[in-house]
Amino acid sequence: MVIRSNNSDDDKRAATATATTTTTESSKVYSLTNGRCVLCMAFLGFLAIGGLMSSTRDLKQWASSYYTIDPPLPTNVTTKRDMKVPPRKPMSKLHQARAPPKPLQNDKSSRSASNQLHLIHHKELALHDYFSDSWLLPRKNFLDMQLDRIGIVEDACFEAIGKRNPRASSKMFVDWTHFLVEHLSKWWKVLHILDDPDGSLFQHTLQRLESYWHRAVTDAATSKRSPLHETIAMIAFAPYHGKAPGRAEYLTSLSLAATISSIYKVGFGRVVVTGMEDDDEDYVRQAFQLLHNKVHRHTAALNSTAANIGMTELTYVQMTNRSWTTTKWVELNIPRGSVHGMQLALSGQMVAEEQEQWLGSSGTDWKYVDLTEPDTLLHTKSWLLPMMKDGLDSGMSFFPHRLQPLPHELDFPIMANTSATATTKKQHYASFVNEGHYLPGHVQPFSNVTILDEDYSCCDGGGAWVGRMEPFCRGAKEPCGGSMWWSTSLNKPPKDTTDEGILEHYQKLVPYPMMRLGYGTRLVFASTNHGRRCFPSKTPCGNVTYY
Repeated sequence: MVIRSNNSDDDKRAATATATTTTTESSKVYSLTNGRCVLCMAFLGFLAIGGLMSSTRDLKQWASSYYTIDPPLPTNVTTKRDMKVPPRKPMSKLHQARAPPKPLQNDKSSRSASNQLHLIHHKELALHDYFSDSWLLPRKNFLDMQLDRIGIVEDACFEAIGKRNPRASSKMFVDWTHFLVEHLSKWWKVLHILDDPDGSLFQHTLQRLESYWHRAVTDAATSKRSPLHETIAMIAFAPYHGKAPGRAEYLTSLSLAATISSIYKVGFGRVVVTGMEDDDEDYVRQAFQLLHNKVHRHTAALNSTAANIGMTELTYVQMTNRSWTTTKWVELNIPRGSVHGMQLALSGQMVAEEQEQWLGSSGTDWKYVDLTEPDTLLHTKSWLLPMMKDGLDSGMSFFPHRLQPLPHELDFPIMANTSATATTKKQHYASFVNEGHYLPGHVQPFSNVTILDEDYSCCDGGGAWVGRMEPFCRGAKEPCGGSMWWSTSLNKPPKDTTDEGILEHYQKLVPYPMMRLGYGTRLVFASTNHGRRCFPSKTPCGNVTYY
């Protein structure tokens, strides 16, 4: 952990810090230990004799860096951080005393399935790190889920994890690119795209989604069966609502189509979209139609809510039993109803016709169960699928890292109606979006965006949720600890439009590297929705050799 100090005495003490390195198979963690003044002088003298003063100068520069809490990157990662930053207020004593994050432990239990899986030990993860409203479980783990523990919508995920005590079988990958999801609806919410006055931003969003799912369908391997073909996926469905006629309806269908295309690309055998309302069927049929036309290259109308795209079956199930989705906390808990219905189907507790509607002609042969939302795009590595299958067969449950796209100036095109005043001082790519609702594209570090292609890793940065911690959240008028912590500085433009003022305004996001998934939506992201970080790397995380 690096703690920045703003006074000269602290800077001097930082120069005498010693670096302790702890190395595990999965990561390296560095800590600073300050000695007393006499010991420091003696130590510096020793370094001088040994000809190591250059290392001490480097350490001083590192210890006085901008980042409040910043575990160093793996040695194989390089990022640009020579930015000009504003001074900070002194940190609280509580924050100064915070211990550095523990080194990630290589989870030995993963080797029982495959020594090629590089997983974060479950004790190194907080409950909110696991949360993504998505999971992939072996059949037994799914059937062991207790319905009476699913009260609120999020509990369908928490119960799979193990509630407040994550199970040892609950796994996440050190390399985020091995299993992650892009969650889109909060991005739309911050930008108010359904209420966009002239429709420019809304149309741009639709183009992003269409571009993604067209690529996903085209890139899908349709000639061979996926190692995870025996997976049945559930999408707990609910439509969007907006004032502008037609917008919410089309965004709902297009978002669902993009979600299904990401599942199709991985090669799951069946997708069951579950809903409660009579109108849901229309949205789902439109999404199926879009995908069916693209994959099969024709425009024949679908007359039912069942279809096939490649080797993936698609179906819609309308749940009519309100007791499945009603708890004392939530009147309409679609994820709970989905879990309940699938458990009944897989355990043979439905009449044959209803069971076939859920499970298809394969009956109860499905070995793995996936749950997700209709605005959540799944990404993994095709070469990793056989190993994930081995892990699932050994009893592991996999939880994806949930990327949170950030509204970013570089994600919006130059519009024809860009005003002259908007471009006189800085180049604005998004004058049609209210300034302040997106990160600026002309100030470092926000202008430095790494594109993660298929050859990139993104290595877990450990349990330092820097954007949600002191001093960033002190005095904030809005809560800083929830899943929308990143949006509190995107509600209004900075008062000071100098580079220093902009950095101060968006200070919670400064410690995060900006990235895009080249094979995803290509929207800029920086972290999970709860603030955990990863760092881009052109080599495998932790120098692990995959074979």
